[in-house]
Parts: sequence; C-alpha cells; structure tokens
Amino acid sequence: MEPHLERDQLALLLRVNTILSSTLELDEVLDNLIEQVVEAFEAERCFVVMRQGDGWRLVAGRALDAEASEQAYNYSRNVIEKVANEGVGLLCTDAANDADFHHYGSITLMSIHSIMCVPLRWGGEVKGVVYADHRIRSGVFKQGHLVLLEAVADQAARALENAALYAELQRVHQSSLEQARAELAETQSQLFEASKLAAVGQLAAGIAHEINNPLGVLALNLTALTPKLAEAGLQRRTELMTRAVGRCRDTIDRLLRFAHPARAERRLFRLDQTLEETVDLLRHGLEKLEIEVECHLEPVEVEGEEAQLAQVFLNLILNARDALAQTILRRLEIACSVEDGQARVRLSDTGVGMPQEVMRRVFEPFFTTKPVGQGVGLGLAVSYQIVKDHGGSLTVDSKPGQGTSFLLQLPLESKCRPES
Repeated sequence: MEPHLERDQLALLLRVNTILSSTLELDEVLDNLIEQVVEAFEAERCFVVMRQGDGWRLVAGRALDAEASEQAYNYSRNVIEKVANEGVGLLCTDAANDADFHHYGSITLMSIHSIMCVPLRWGGEVKGVVYADHRIRSGVFKQGHLVLLEAVADQAARALENAALYAELQRVHQSSLEQARAELAETQSQLFEASKLAAVGQLAAGIAHEINNPLGVLALNLTALTPKLAEAGLQRRTELMTRAVGRCRDTIDRLLRFAHPARAERRLFRLDQTLEETVDLLRHGLEKLEIEVECHLEPVEVEGEEAQLAQVFLNLILNARDALAQTILRRLEIACSVEDGQARVRLSDTGVGMPQEVMRRVFEPFFTTKPVGQGVGLGLAVSYQIVKDHGGSLTVDSKPGQGTSFLLQLPLESKCRPES
C-alpha cells in the first residue's frame, strides 16, 4: 500500500473514531456513521440494518436520490443475511453482471452495480450490518475499501454498543424515576388518608365527650326517677333504659380508649376480656353482614398497654370482616389461651384468603389490596409494631380460597418495660 494511501486511511479511522465517540445518543451515532461511509467511499446509498427478532430492521440510511424514487431505501435481504450468517464482509464490483448475483432479485431489479457489506459485531455475535452500494457505476469499491469499511464497522460497533447501553440506562433511570414519582404520589395520598383517620379519631373523641355529658345527666335523673317509675308499674322499662344507658357509656369509654391509647400505662389485665369487649364493639357490624363469630376465650392475664392491644384486635377483626364480606360461608373463630408459657390469640376466618406474594407484604406500611379510599394499608403494619413492642409476635397463614389465620403471641409478663 502506498504511504499516502495508508496515511489517508489512518486519518479516516482517526476521524471516524473521534466523531463516533463524541456522542452517546444512538441516533447521532448512526447518522455520523452513515455520513462518514458515504463521504469516504463515494457510496450512492448507505444503510445500517439491525437484527430484530427473526427479521431485520433498517435503523438508519441515506440515498442520494431519495426524493426521486420510492425504492431508494430498498436493499437486498439476501446480501444482508449472507454477511450476517457468515460473519465476513462481502464485495462485488459489478453485481448487475455477476452471475453469482443474478438470483438476487432485488439487485437485478434495481440494477445495482457496486456493493459492499460488512457485519456489525459486539458481545460475541453479529447484531447487524453496514451496507453500501452504487447503482450506476461499477468498480466504485476496491478490496482495500472493504478492509477499511470493516475497520470502520468495528469502531462503529463499539460506539453503538455504548449508545445502546446508555439508552438502556436512561430507560431504566426514567422508569425508576417515574416509579419513584408514582410511589411518592401514592405515599402522599396515603399520608393524607392517615391524617384524615387521625382527625376522625380526634373527632370521635370529641363527640364521645359531648355525648358523655348529657348521658351522665340522663343516668343521674333515671336513677332519681327509678322509685317513682317502679310505683307506676314501669320497672321493666326502667331496667331496659338503665341497661341501654350503660351500653352507651361502655361504648363511649371504648371509643375514648381507642382515641387516646398514648395515655395508657402498662399494667396487668385480662387479655380475654379485652378481646371480648372488642368483639362486642364490632358485633353489630358483624351481625349485619351475617358473620358467625365463635369465641373460645380462656382467662389469660398479661402485662401491657390494654388500649394498644385492643387496637390490634380491632384491626384484625376488621380485616377478617372485609375478607368475609366477599364469601358465602362467613365464619370467624377467635381463640385465647395459654400455651408453652405464652398468651396466644388466634383469629381464623373463612374469607377469600391471600396469595403468597400478598402474604409476604401484608405487614408492610401502606401496603393494601383494597380499592382506593377503602384502606391505607396501616392497620396490620401498626398492629405488627404494637405486638413487637410488647415482646410478642404476629404471624399470618393464608391460602387463596381457604381463608386466613392470624396468630398473636405475647409473653405473660412484659419483656419491654419502659425506662423509669
């Protein structure tokens, strides 16, 4: 090779390398590659064709007479597949008159004379090809041009691989960003719902106080009037009214305990009685849904914050209620006992159950399978933390269509005493 030709080729490779490595944008890399091939080899047309599944896709191209012909971007699939399958470059100086190319219909149809095609290879396999041709002149491309185009294609392959990796990185980043934004919006919505729940709790406490005052007056006057009502033969009705007032006061007391759990102190209390009170608090709603509740409550005394554990029972029963509302057979079994030196409470329902992927996340904060507005995913997460703070454990066992069972275990004596 003559020295000046060798210098020209080295200069071309250096220029191509500089231009191709100047950007990581895939479209810009392809456009730069096409421009350099057309200019350096005096090609009439140049295409970059990439594998796509079982076929091929033209990803970039240039034809000098693109406006004059609708077929300006047609190429020979046979040439593309031959180069890709064999993995070596192809050169033909006069394809229109070469017997080896007569069975390539597109070449004959378009009267293509000069052809060069080389593979684009990275990652150990051919990803595509660079194709150049001239439909008027023969002998435009020489053997040295093919060798040079192969070197250019090697540089282009590295640039295309980097651009593809960059594009994938951007896609993943954008996807992660969109997911993070969606999760942030969801979290904000859930926090808003949680704040509304807190406000509802405060409102309930205020209403409870407002009801408690006239209820006290009613109870006091009822006590004072009881002898006279009895004389008038209204003793039975008086007893009914007294019990009704008592139930109202019990309900108000429970609402106040649920609304202000922080005021509670750890003390010994009957876990079975707290559980029974919680069931009574929700009994009307359970009966309305025709849910059969079966309780097996043995006397169990534990040390802890009664209001907090009552909140746990409330959350678990409400969770069971929602699951049972979707089934025909509606039964909730609640058991309380002492086993292996621990207090155990088991709540088992015949509801819809949960698949494994849901069961694994059921105690995550803000995780919920309920429709928007019907749950914020805090009940079970809060319950789990309360039980953990009491030195106990809360586990779940469930299968789709076979119901769900929650098991709460607590030490009989608190392992998590507050510091004095």
